Amino acid sequence: MDAFTATCSEVLGESDLLLEDGMVIQELPVIVRKITGGHLTDPQEKQKNQVSLSMNLVGTTQEREMKEMIEGFDKCYTPKSVFTLLELIPPSEVTPSVALQALKTIMKFESDKEFKLRFGIYINNKESELQRKQTAVSNLIDIIIKSEENSQLLEAAELLSDEFSNQSILSLRQKLCNEVLARVADDRFNVTEVCISAKILLLSGNQFDVDKLWVGVIEKQNEINEKSIMDVVRILTHVNLSRPLFLKILQRQLGRVLSRLSGENIAEILSILIEINEFPYTILRYLSSWLRANILNMNEDDLAAVIDGFSDLPSVNENVVRAIEKFMVEKKYEIRNPELVACIMDYCNKYKIRSPPIFNSCSEYFIENAKYMTPIVLKSIFLPFGNLNFHPPNCESFWRVLEEELMDKLVHLYSEDVLDVMLSFVFLEKHPIKFITKIFNPYFLDRLHAMKDPQHIYIVRTKLKLLDTALTLECSTYKGPLLLPDMPGGLVAQDPRIQRLSDSLMDILPRVLDQDKSFISSVVLKNLPLTELYIVDIVIHPVGRSILFHPEDSWNDLTALLIHLPEHYDSSGKYLVGSQVMRKRHLRCIGLNVVDLNYSTVTSLLGDEAELRAYLKSQLSTAERALPS
Repeated sequence: MDAFTATCSEVLGESDLLLEDGMVIQELPVIVRKITGGHLTDPQEKQKNQVSLSMNLVGTTQEREMKEMIEGFDKCYTPKSVFTLLELIPPSEVTPSVALQALKTIMKFESDKEFKLRFGIYINNKESELQRKQTAVSNLIDIIIKSEENSQLLEAAELLSDEFSNQSILSLRQKLCNEVLARVADDRFNVTEVCISAKILLLSGNQFDVDKLWVGVIEKQNEINEKSIMDVVRILTHVNLSRPLFLKILQRQLGRVLSRLSGENIAEILSILIEINEFPYTILRYLSSWLRANILNMNEDDLAAVIDGFSDLPSVNENVVRAIEKFMVEKKYEIRNPELVACIMDYCNKYKIRSPPIFNSCSEYFIENAKYMTPIVLKSIFLPFGNLNFHPPNCESFWRVLEEELMDKLVHLYSEDVLDVMLSFVFLEKHPIKFITKIFNPYFLDRLHAMKDPQHIYIVRTKLKLLDTALTLECSTYKGPLLLPDMPGGLVAQDPRIQRLSDSLMDILPRVLDQDKSFISSVVLKNLPLTELYIVDIVIHPVGRSILFHPEDSWNDLTALLIHLPEHYDSSGKYLVGSQVMRKRHLRCIGLNVVDLNYSTVTSLLGDEAELRAYLKSQLSTAERALPS
């Protein structure tokens, strides 16, 4: 028996192959052909025979007649009428195109729920009709398989890919899937067709077979263009074992077609990388370089989608930051959609990018366009100013416009968003007294207590305490505190990194401080909220006068050492974020001198006592003095 007259399942098998790619060796599944008692026909010879068959079929059926037959199937209203029409057409005139149209019509009835409800019982009880349908569909699929047109095979396989209820259809669907695999093995598919096959095999329940498709792409990777590279990107979500190989192909070929990709393409690549949780450096470098080169020519929707994509990556990309800076400086007066600016500021907020070109341009845009912004957009644009402690240059106009817009829009924000906005005011030493009645009122507090998640309630209540404390300490017209103080003796968790470093400094501090000074770590002050923000990492005090018994009106001889973790700074590591600046200010308000210690710097000096002592003395000499009461 000739191997190609057997079913594909009889002549197709599988094995594993060790593929060496540079320094990497990977074991991958591969399609193999079985020798089944006869001989294997050369796939090229088979293709020649199929071309000849197709040409003969077309030659015996005029184009006009074939078009009429296809249109005839469109006029069929029941499966029975399709079968009747097929029986009227001479078998030699049923071309692959006609067979595909007939199959489409049959499957249309199969997927039509309304038709099944009306006629399903009648049809299912007709055993002869079922047999008639199975025979017709089987013959149609045989005709399509004999065609050399890959597109017809793939379309037929896709038609049957989501059919799981009919056992006879399942076997025919598998026959189509096996033919798809055979053509991949014979190198008869182009890159796009291989990638389309992945989706079809996956929908058909052949997940393991999807990982065999790499053989159809690896030898043709140099043929990849700007269209087919997107097909390679999309196949990444369907493959498992062969995903590293497809990523390697993408890394090699992306640079060649990069300049011809659109913003929509870049956004899609980013979304797929995020979906599969893979972030190859080379690919991200290509994408960020594309953005930097093309950002001024992108439409706003595509740009927002691309920035959203970069916002979901594990780390900040400097090329993206430079591109956004260029865009905001040059296009700030031309941006039509405020949501794009909100998207940019969300990106800055997430990665703590305190960029003057971006923030200055954004403040100008905000003053001119705030009246067109939704409450959510307004919040997204404003919060980074406070969170990153960036004072807008056009200060008076900025605050006037912000307060005017918030008068009507604040009520439309969630409780936590309202508090975030108010805290951003406070971080920048502004006192939102106009809005206090909108917060400390029964309606707002009822909204807060209506939350169901206890952890979320705790977070919001903590922010409310911070706001109350900040206004009490800083604003003379604020009649606070309005909230009850925390119960004494409560516990609050401190970051273990700070605890460990404080312990490490216990031995060296006596050799740095004057003899009349002592110290204590992890101090919770009774007149500040019981939150991690207000834990004083180390307090230096006169010997014999512990802070626990120190009169509050003479705290100005106490010094607070604050250990700042990397996340306490912006992305450059130079500027403290707004909450930490406020923390220092409040400690100074209650009479403490404040010294900053950089966690990364101190940690790096732990092995060199002389350098560490010099650093500590230098920081102590530049302590920020307590503010006058």
